Amino acid sequence: MKHRKFCGRLGFYILTTIVVSLLFIVAPLTGSAQRRGRQRAPQRAPQQPETVIFVVSGQEGEAGQPQQYSMDSLAVLRGGKFVSPVDEYDEKAERRFADKFYKAGQKYRLLFGGGEVGTATVEGWQEGCNAIHSSIKVESSASIRGRIYGLATNSDSLGKKETSRRALTSAEREAVMTLVKSIYRRNRTSNALLRSLKVGNLTATDLNNDGQFEVIGDFQIASPSDSITGARRDLFLIATPNGAGGYRAEFANFQSYKMDSGFGRGFGFADQLDMDGDGIAEVVTIDEGFDGYGYSIYKKQRGTWRRVYSGTGDAC
Repeated sequence: MKHRKFCGRLGFYILTTIVVSLLFIVAPLTGSAQRRGRQRAPQRAPQQPETVIFVVSGQEGEAGQPQQYSMDSLAVLRGGKFVSPVDEYDEKAERRFADKFYKAGQKYRLLFGGGEVGTATVEGWQEGCNAIHSSIKVESSASIRGRIYGLATNSDSLGKKETSRRALTSAEREAVMTLVKSIYRRNRTSNALLRSLKVGNLTATDLNNDGQFEVIGDFQIASPSDSITGARRDLFLIATPNGAGGYRAEFANFQSYKMDSGFGRGFGFADQLDMDGDGIAEVVTIDEGFDGYGYSIYKKQRGTWRRVYSGTGDAC
């Protein structure tokens, strides 16, 4: 009987010792696993600000006043695509955008001809008819005024090459106008009408960084008798040197139409910038529209210029 009690107590002691030992072994292992689990938890990368591109314009101020500058949002670059910064007729979204990007004192890199030329500092913002606009202070070596526009961005990487945008030489202008008139003639424009041909913004700029300057320009022939529903013949041109002292058209958008209540639908050059890093700059245009204006972005894809984005500037 005593022998059974002794064996029972001995077994109990052995079992207790094993259980306690296991607890001491398992507990550190569990804690280590938990610590490893915490260490392996993925860390959220800090959110990067969206890349926003703006169009900068300048107008002469009142008599004795300095030039006035303004800035419109052109597009947001998201996932390699251009998207509208704010949906039309969404006033709440406009205010959120203004609170984020149009705070007084915010500075943006000012770009011209694909390169950095200064800064644009926000002074305030205003509501337009169908959009918001920022008033800015410009510090730059470029002359941005009238039909000469520039771009601005919050990106630190875009527009890092040397700026390449200038007026044409007299020889370049003569060669380009020969091409322009030939395009008009191919579209059944008489010599009499060609005498009223007007040149808008004509610019030489290097779009692919090869040292040769392409020429971008807009041209117009308008009916002299009726400014409300009169006829218009518009041409927007991207031309490249042909190697023989002349130019060939890479992109020629010719339109013949009647105006609607005095409004046309032509478009002109705003600026250029390599936005996607493929080595060829996208071309930004400012577009006429009924009672308003808009912006477009053109990209060269497989040797052909295509419009890849369009957005509203403002409309009343």
